[in-house]
Amino acid sequence: MRLAALVLAIFAGAGWSFAQEVAAEGGVPMRYGRTEGEFFVGHRAVHAKYTGWGWIKGPREPWVRARWAMLMERPGTMPAPHRFLPQPGDDHAVEYRLYGRFADAKGYEPYFDVLVDVFILEGFEVIGKARPIDRAPPLPPDLQERRGTSRSTARPTGAQMLRDRRQQ
Repeated sequence: MRLAALVLAIFAGAGWSFAQEVAAEGGVPMRYGRTEGEFFVGHRAVHAKYTGWGWIKGPREPWVRARWAMLMERPGTMPAPHRFLPQPGDDHAVEYRLYGRFADAKGYEPYFDVLVDVFILEGFEVIGKARPIDRAPPLPPDLQERRGTSRSTARPTGAQMLRDRRQQ
C-alpha cells in the first residue's frame, strides 16, 4: 500500500509528506473530530521519561509562548493523534491543528514531579512534519539542586511518599 501511494504521489507531481504517508498507510486520519472554528497549533514532542503530549500555542503566537501540555482524550470517541500509529512516538515533530481548549486544572507529570497544562481535545487536523522544537518540557524549580544527586537522594515525589506510608 505504501509503495503504491508513493508512486502515485511521484507521478502526480506532489511532494511526499508525513500526512500523505500516514493517510496512505491507514494511520493518522487527516482530520478527526470537530475541525471547525478556533484552533491551536500543536507540535508533538516525545521526550524520554517525560509524560505529556507536546507544545501547544495559538495560531499567531511564536513557539516561545507555547505551553507544554498533556492531551485529555476520550478513548473510543476522541483519541489523541498518536493513538492511530504503531508506536506512540511515531509522530514526533509533527504539527497539528488542535481543536478544543485548555482545562482549568493541571495534570501531574510523575517523573519530574511537576504539574503541566491539560488540553481537552475535541478534534485535530494534520499539518505535517516540522523541525523539532529545541526546548525542554517544564522541570521542577529545584532541578538545579537535584542535578548532582540520584533519584533516591532527591526530594521524594508524591508517589514515593505514598509508597513509603504504605510500607510503614
